[in-house]
Amino acid sequence: ADLQSSDGHKYTVYNISVTDATEHVHVLQKRFNEFNEIYRATKGSYPEVASFKFPGKTLAFGKDQSTIKETRRERFNDFVILLMKIKPTPPQVRTWLQKEGHKGASAFRNQSGQITRAYKDRPVLNPAFDEKGLIYDMMMKPTAFLKFGRSGAPHWRNFALSSDRKRIVWTSPMKRSGESQVLVSEIKFVENSQRSNVFGRQVAKKKEFSKLNSVSLSIFYSPQGKATQMTLDVMCKHPDILRIWSLGIEMLVADYEASSAQDRRAAAPAAAAADGDDDEEEEGEDSVNLITGGCKAYTWGSGGWGQLGRVGDGSEEPEVDCDGRVGAMAAPSSKKKSNNKVVDVRQSSCGGSQTVCITRTEGALVCGRSFVCCDAVSGSVREHVTTPQFATGSGLGASAVGPNTGLTMGLTLRQVACGENHTLFLTFGGVVLASGSNFYGQLGDGSSNDHHTVKAVQAPWAKQAPRGCITIAAGFACSAAVTLNADGGTDLYTWGCNDFGVLGLGTTGGPDQLTPQKVTMESAHKITAVECGDWHMAALTQQNNATVCVTSGASVLAPDVALGKKPAPASTDTESGTQLLTWGCGSCGQLGHGVFADLNTPTSISMLANGKEVVSVSLGASHTSVVLDITSGGRRIKGQLWTWGNGPAATGQSDSAHSALPRYFNFTKKGNQNNVAIQVACGDNFTAVLDEDAAVTVIGISPMNGGATREVLEVPKEDESKTSLDIESISAGGQHVCLVLAERSIV
Repeated sequence: ADLQSSDGHKYTVYNISVTDATEHVHVLQKRFNEFNEIYRATKGSYPEVASFKFPGKTLAFGKDQSTIKETRRERFNDFVILLMKIKPTPPQVRTWLQKEGHKGASAFRNQSGQITRAYKDRPVLNPAFDEKGLIYDMMMKPTAFLKFGRSGAPHWRNFALSSDRKRIVWTSPMKRSGESQVLVSEIKFVENSQRSNVFGRQVAKKKEFSKLNSVSLSIFYSPQGKATQMTLDVMCKHPDILRIWSLGIEMLVADYEASSAQDRRAAAPAAAAADGDDDEEEEGEDSVNLITGGCKAYTWGSGGWGQLGRVGDGSEEPEVDCDGRVGAMAAPSSKKKSNNKVVDVRQSSCGGSQTVCITRTEGALVCGRSFVCCDAVSGSVREHVTTPQFATGSGLGASAVGPNTGLTMGLTLRQVACGENHTLFLTFGGVVLASGSNFYGQLGDGSSNDHHTVKAVQAPWAKQAPRGCITIAAGFACSAAVTLNADGGTDLYTWGCNDFGVLGLGTTGGPDQLTPQKVTMESAHKITAVECGDWHMAALTQQNNATVCVTSGASVLAPDVALGKKPAPASTDTESGTQLLTWGCGSCGQLGHGVFADLNTPTSISMLANGKEVVSVSLGASHTSVVLDITSGGRRIKGQLWTWGNGPAATGQSDSAHSALPRYFNFTKKGNQNNVAIQVACGDNFTAVLDEDAAVTVIGISPMNGGATREVLEVPKEDESKTSLDIESISAGGQHVCLVLAERSIV
């Protein structure tokens, strides 16, 4: 809960509930004792406390020693609300808040203790397609940029494209009108760099700005009636935002030039010829904001095939296992030669024996088993790719990406999904590409011939879904894709091996499906995510309001959001919210329907209805994990981890029985606090959980020693240049984990 005391200080206090009965820890009794102590210490000085009917000392636990009467819970909540209103804040309350608020647990809390985690309030600005209208719609929504002027300190301003698409406007308190603008007709070109005079002066004043080149943007323009050229110099909070705006401005300029009788495009002049605008010269600092400068890949686990992509400390010899350490993936050889080791990673995915990262500027980075990776990097089939290399297959060229021809690969690749021995790529044009093993037809090209040069999947949805795919997934020997159809709805397609009915086509076994086949869903609700385990699948649907589901390594937009529409407000109606459907192999209960049986059609999990909203879902070899936000009695509990299926893999307890029903799991080792989970990523027999305090907990069968485990990974907090690092996303494969760590700066 985000609490604010009467003196204005903000705290994040985690709700705590009883842990499982085997530990016999009554943390609700502990919470009662804390509140009772505050009550007795303050009732003599504060009449409002004295008049409050505090619950009796005896708590009525249920038979399983894990529940407490709802009325007592509500009284606790009412008591906390009362304490927050008292002026001035009693010292006993302030002490409790500081203790429970976990101030200092993260480097990215502001001075009031409020969480500023980037993934908590990261703007949803990563559309499914590079459609011109969609990009423009995104730009019309106010977006915060750090604006630099010719003098004074930079300030955060809200930028937006005007509804007539002729002006870029931003808030400007120094102007009488309250805003400033640049006409699209005045813009010459944009540059994603810090080469302007303004950036040069600002970087000289504050060296930290030089690390944020990847989110820096200069708009070169010539104001009407002036012969000089000016620059509008800004930084955004995330590279994905920069991509939308730089691409959108280029489209705007191209549209204007196409409609103009004159060719207004001029060659880019030297940086010294341009200077910044002069409407922002006041001094002072704005409130704390977090900027993501770039992202790097780190790995953990077992790397027998070279999938960790690391070299040993101080040497060029590849690391096979990580010895329990989280370490950075090595820089590609091309980067080493150029003395530039910066690789800005957009998203990662882990397969059975490979790791693939897509970057924002240079394409796909691969490492791992030779059979899966060698041809993609022009290597030998006998040599594993132990140092990450950029994929060079002909299918990764601009000619293969359909409507995005002419853009670099870093601008076209949106998502990657790794299976056991094959890999799928999704472009911003909605095109699905595939490479690797095709023994079961999992590459979807109409044959069963392996190919490692990336090729496009046959797309039977081309006419029904002109925009193409919005998300993809890959399993042991199967693949899946979600398309956005012409009616604005979604369709699910699967292909590959149909053992256990994993393709969801209503049949089990039979011939392999060499091309994508449309799956009949039990409802017409929009699909926001699809996930593959070894032999089971899951699809997440949204019934009314749009949502963002964090899958293994990527944020997947609901279709309405992908089209630039504003998400509808959350509803407490039980008919709204998410629905999780599973099918395929259920021998360990991994489908979550209460039976240990296979299903060959998508079936919703009834236990995850009625106020439970799925935030993140991931599938292992024989278990399933989700993050739930639960609404009950008007209260909302965020970030609960629920798992089911293979007992040891789902719980990290070697003697745990398989479960065919979802069950809550307290993934923290502390008995008096439930961490708020943000994302889950499943390997074959373990689950990695990213929580709100940027900690990653691994639960299940350890890839390191094969024993049951529940351990918190030691994630680096800064890189070799002392730049602060924060976790952007996680992904997991057979026996390893990949973490995308972002360079964060507080400005």
